[in-house]
Amino acid sequence: LNRASAEEMLSDAAADAELDLGRLLLLGSGLYTLLNATLHPLNVLKTRAQVASSRAAAYPSQLDFFRSLLGPQYGGGGVRGLFAGLVPVLVGAIPARAAYITALEGMRPRAAKAARAAGIESKPTVDTIANGAAGLAAASTSMLIYVPVDVVS
Repeated sequence: LNRASAEEMLSDAAADAELDLGRLLLLGSGLYTLLNATLHPLNVLKTRAQVASSRAAAYPSQLDFFRSLLGPQYGGGGVRGLFAGLVPVLVGAIPARAAYITALEGMRPRAAKAARAAGIESKPTVDTIANGAAGLAAASTSMLIYVPVDVVS
C-alpha cells in the first residue's frame, strides 16, 4: 500500500462519511456571524470615508479627517456608532450563510454524479467539476439573500 493509494482511500472514506448538516450550518453560520460583527466597524468607517472624501479638501490634516469620521455629521456616537446598522447585517448574514452551506453541500454530490454520467472518470476532474458547480450554486444562492440586505443596510 503506497502513500497515494492510502490518501485516496482516506479521501474516499471521508467523502462517504455522513455529513452532519445541522452542525455544519450552526458552526458555519455562527462563525460567519462573528466575522461579520468583527469586521462591521471597518465597513462603517469605509462607507463614511467614501462619503467624506468629496469634502476631504475641507480638512486641514488627515487626523482631522479621521476624527470627523466619528463625528456627529456621520451619525457620531464614537466607538458605539461604529456598530450602527449591525443588526440588519446579521439578520441577512445568517440566512445567507445557511443558504450557502445548504446549496454547497446539496449541489456537490449532484454535480459529481452528473460528471460521472457524462463519462468523466478521473476523480480529480470529477471533484473539480463538482466543487466548481457547487461553489457557483452556493455563491449565487447566498447573494440572492445577502445583496439586497447589504443594500438596505
